[in-house]
Amino acid sequence: MVPDGFELFDLARKITPNIAYFLPRNTTDAQLLELAARGGGAVEKEANYLNGRLKSFTAYFGALAGSDFTQQEIDMEMEMEMEIDESNGGA
Repeated sequence: MVPDGFELFDLARKITPNIAYFLPRNTTDAQLLELAARGGGAVEKEANYLNGRLKSFTAYFGALAGSDFTQQEIDMEMEMEMEIDESNGGA
């Protein structure tokens, strides 16, 4: 069984709170915020471009992150993402 991204993140957190996570370009902000909630609230997202096209993201957690989100900010952002998804027919 191949672990999903959240399981992999949780395993890495057992080793260190400071994680640089290479993620696909279709990773949503809601997914990053959920990871941030699991990782203590700090996350920084960096977009990776090649020849002017978005290819991937790198997310930094723990002391590697440059900004902190409070749990309240994370909850509010996740609620907004869910509302947007619901207004778009769940897509």
